[in-house]
Amino acid sequence: MERIDHVMDRVLTMAVLCMPFYVIYKLGLFLIE
Repeated sequence: MERIDHVMDRVLTMAVLCMPFYVIYKLGLFLIE
């Protein structure tokens, strides 16, 4: 259980860190079009 929780924390952290870049990427494509 401990390891699964640790992995989930890592996945959530990565998702939170990547979300702004993903949003900027999508906005960039929208503005280019």
